[in-house]
Amino acid sequence: MCRHMVATPELSRLFTMVAAESLNADHPGHAWFVERFRRTRARIAASFAREQRAGRIRPDVDADGLAAQLLAMWDGLALQWELDPERVDLVGLMTGHLDSVRRDTGAP
Repeated sequence: MCRHMVATPELSRLFTMVAAESLNADHPGHAWFVERFRRTRARIAASFAREQRAGRIRPDVDADGLAAQLLAMWDGLALQWELDPERVDLVGLMTGHLDSVRRDTGAP
């Protein structure tokens, strides 16, 4: 996903701009973005929960919280990269974060 963003920065910028505009409840895309983030968090959390049941992630990990944190890291890094692509290594930083999540959760 990071590599796709780097290859198509104009799509990433468009998404970020429309998402920010949709913070206003009157925005025509507001409900869509709210639901999209809910679905995405739920899908990621469900994946973490499956890994917990399979014994690949520690059982004490908050799957919902970790899903929200992962999306926050993604969105924050993406915004920083969009603003300063020469100084923010989106792929490298996200990969490093995912490596940390793997270590912290006990994931292989």
